[in-house]
Amino acid sequence: MQRLKEIQEEFKRLSSEVSQLKNSIDELQAAIPGVQKFINDVERDVKKWKSSRR
Repeated sequence: MQRLKEIQEEFKRLSSEVSQLKNSIDELQAAIPGVQKFINDVERDVKKWKSSRR
């Protein structure tokens, strides 16, 4: 009976951690457009800098 309680507690903990992981993944996915915009802006600036150095 004690082992069953331990398994239930572990399952609850695992379920909580999976929920936290999902939330973190959602936050990362939401940040992707901003990161992509930053990358695009940096690439644009690098191209401008390279063309002005010629």
